Amino acid sequence: MNEVALKKFIAGLKRRTPFDRMQAAHIDWLAGRLQLIDCPKDTVVLSPGVPCDALYFIYQGGFHLEAMGNADEEHKVLAEITEGESFPLEALEENRPIFSTFRATVDSVCFRLSLEHFRELKERSTIFADFCRYRAASFLEQSRRVYRLH
Repeated sequence: MNEVALKKFIAGLKRRTPFDRMQAAHIDWLAGRLQLIDCPKDTVVLSPGVPCDALYFIYQGGFHLEAMGNADEEHKVLAEITEGESFPLEALEENRPIFSTFRATVDSVCFRLSLEHFRELKERSTIFADFCRYRAASFLEQSRRVYRLH
């Protein structure tokens, strides 16, 4: 793994919630388990209905979160996620498949944390575990609001 990229990534991660409150030992543990992956433009990293097997942290580039179905290109993009963000935390926390496509919008680089290590990090760090539960609950509430609007 590119040590320079990892050190730069971890330094940025430490400025983001919840990592800014986690113990240094937990951050070091996480850093030792990340896998660097390249995602050329238009690479589909995750597809609807497929079980989640990892948490992805975007180091460089970005991804579109695309709706399922036959929507035209303009309406297909539900969200854009960029450097410093992670996905699909909510699906991992809820132990469910994802419902959207995650596609690289440009040549991108991610750090990948396996499902096994994601679960172990939650056991090691109550701060990380609480953050995951909060994000999943917030996502569920937001989904309910959107559903009520339609």
